[in-house]
Amino acid sequence: MWRGEQLRPAGNQSIKHMQAWKLKTNVSVDLLEEDADALSASHFSIGHVALGVALGYIDFRFPQLNWRNGHPKLAAWHKAFEARPSVKANEPVDEP
Repeated sequence: MWRGEQLRPAGNQSIKHMQAWKLKTNVSVDLLEEDADALSASHFSIGHVALGVALGYIDFRFPQLNWRNGHPKLAAWHKAFEARPSVKANEPVDEP
């Protein structure tokens, strides 16, 4: 929804909604940083894939959030996730 809102003409965008989505994303990343040790220690699962893809999507569509800043444990986990061959083989691209 946030991405769709960004694609609307500037005069038609809901600033309140965009601020709310940014806040929710930032709070979520803060909470994930608190759980990063457990995330790193647990057996790799579909949950890890979902989280890694979600963080990668933030990088891809919302680079201005710079979520790694202030989240060193989560950033280290995601760096390892991105190094997986399956992730490298499926990097996101914008379709023309």
